[in-house]
Amino acid sequence: MTKKERVISAIQQEEPDCIPACFTMHFPEECANGENAVKAHMDFLKETDVDILKIMNENLVSCPWDLNTSADFGRFPAFGAQDPLIERQIDLTKRILDRTGDSCFTLGTLHSVGTSAMYHPLKPMGYGYDQSRRVFGQWMKENPGKVLEAMKRITEGLCILARRYIEAGVDGVYMASLGAERRFGLTKEQFMEWIAPFDQMILQAVKEEKGYCFLHVCNRDVNLEFYRDYDPALYDVVNWGTFEVPCSLKEGKDIFAGKTVMGGLANRTGVLASGTEEALVNTVRSLVETYGRKGFILGADCTIATQKDLSRIRLAVDTVRRL
Repeated sequence: MTKKERVISAIQQEEPDCIPACFTMHFPEECANGENAVKAHMDFLKETDVDILKIMNENLVSCPWDLNTSADFGRFPAFGAQDPLIERQIDLTKRILDRTGDSCFTLGTLHSVGTSAMYHPLKPMGYGYDQSRRVFGQWMKENPGKVLEAMKRITEGLCILARRYIEAGVDGVYMASLGAERRFGLTKEQFMEWIAPFDQMILQAVKEEKGYCFLHVCNRDVNLEFYRDYDPALYDVVNWGTFEVPCSLKEGKDIFAGKTVMGGLANRTGVLASGTEEALVNTVRSLVETYGRKGFILGADCTIATQKDLSRIRLAVDTVRRL
């Protein structure tokens, strides 16, 4: 099988010739766009030999004015296909695809409203992720109608990016969802109003373009039960922090309707980060023995450290490929 055939076989719950693998990292700031970004992706693919190349996305949603109040956010402008953030990301995607050809399965990265609305536009004000979420929560209480309208406009722009990814030639879209962290105290009802509809709009856009959807539930201490009601027809693979949440692969398979799962290893701790080579090999072998060869893609909870020794990833990829 080719890498692409192997991944599609895993998505379809068939038994591939060997288990595919996907690991990702944020590259240094100087590799966000242009030829440096292309080279960083291609070097990563060569050194790790992963089956899935996830094209990173550092072109983040922003606002032309400072967001100091809910009224400021309520005026958030719509953006379309020619917006610079979309144009830059699609240009990068096409340049990478020109280099990869059909040598691997490719994904375009998309940040859903949990970051594209609730965090990235607030970063210029000096807010960290947790602070921005607290501010945003207050805005939702003050002016829910206008805030939700703005979130919908942002999501419509993200849907355009999703469609353009597939038009550019990627095999699928990796949508990172945030918003269900227990520490922010959202109720299930709030999550189903503030997060779920917008996530599923994006997933639907990918499906309408005949792309594969990878749903990544990001961050620690997440209530995965909030995702149980997502329409299973809208995504093909799910990835979450088995160590960060925590929630085992077996438990997650139940929550996510028996979908193909991607993961098994912690991204910044544990055997992948600092264990012996023997421990890493044994852990990968144990994962396969426990969860089987069908409906499983080896990966990590989230991105690995930027300066990580890529030989560790290569060892995990080579190991799972021999099993």
